[in-house]
Amino acid sequence: MNNRSLIAAVLLLTAGANLPAQKQVRVANSRELVRALASDRTVLLAPGQYLVSEIAQVGNPAVSWDKAFDGPELMITGLNNLTLRAQQGATLLASPRYAFTLVFVDCRNLALEGLTLGHTEQGYCAGGVLRLDACEGVRIQGCELFGSGVVGIDALDSSGITIRAATIRDCSDGAFWATRVRNVRMEQVVISGNGSYPLLSLDSVWGVVLASCRIERNTGDWLLRIDGDSGEIALPGSEIRFNDVGSLLYDPSLVPDLSQTRIADNAFDSDLQDYDEEYDGEYDEGYYSDEE
Repeated sequence: MNNRSLIAAVLLLTAGANLPAQKQVRVANSRELVRALASDRTVLLAPGQYLVSEIAQVGNPAVSWDKAFDGPELMITGLNNLTLRAQQGATLLASPRYAFTLVFVDCRNLALEGLTLGHTEQGYCAGGVLRLDACEGVRIQGCELFGSGVVGIDALDSSGITIRAATIRDCSDGAFWATRVRNVRMEQVVISGNGSYPLLSLDSVWGVVLASCRIERNTGDWLLRIDGDSGEIALPGSEIRFNDVGSLLYDPSLVPDLSQTRIADNAFDSDLQDYDEEYDGEYDEGYYSDEE
C-alpha cells in the first residue's frame, strides 16, 4: 500500500466513525419522499412508482425545482449523511423529458440503494437521469438508471463516487460524463444499450476505475473521450464487447489503461493495436481499490 492509499484509508475510516446516526423514515408516495429529504436520515421507500417532478414545494428547505425546458427538475441541496433505500424495489420517474430525474447539489455522504430511476417519456439533447454537482462521498448500490435520459450520470466538481452492482442502460447519448471529478470506482456495473456520443466522457478527472464491468451492445460514434488534466484511469477485469460503435476513443483523447480489459467483437476492433501502443503505463494498480 503506498502512502497516498494509506492516507485515504485512514481518512475514510475516520469519516465513517464520525458520522451521526441516521433517523429512519418510511415513505410510500412522492409527496412523503420529498418531505422526508433531510440530513442524517435513511429514507425507506416502499415498492411502487414515485413521480418526483409532479410534487409542488412542500416547505422543505433542502428541496427546490429548477425550470427545465419542458417542466420542473427536482434539486436536493446541502444535505449530509442521506440514504435513499428501496429494499424491495422502487422506481423514481421524471415526467419532463429534458429534466434530470434527481439533481444533488453540495451534498456529502449520499447513498442510493436499490432504486430504479428514469423518465416517463423519451427526450433528446438535454437532461438525464442523475446529476451530481459539487458532491462528496456518493455511493450508488444495486440501482438501475435507464433512458430516456440523455446520460445516465452527469458528475461535476465532485469526488468519491462509488457505483456497485448497478445498471446504466438505454440512455440516448451516454452513460457516465464527468468534469473536474476525482476518485470514481465502478464495480460490476453493466453499461448496455446506450448511445455513445461518447459513452464515457471524462474531462479533467483523476482516479477513475471500472473494475469487472460489462460495456456491451451500445451504439454510436465513440465509447471513450478523456480530456484535460486527467489521469489514473483504468478498466481492470472489465469486458468491452458487442458494441456497434465506430471507435473506441474519440480523436483526440487521452488513453486509459486497457491492459487488463477484454475487448472483442466490436465494430472498432481492427484499430485496437494503436491504443495498446499509446498507453503510457502510469496507472497504479492499487489506486483507489478496496484493499486500501
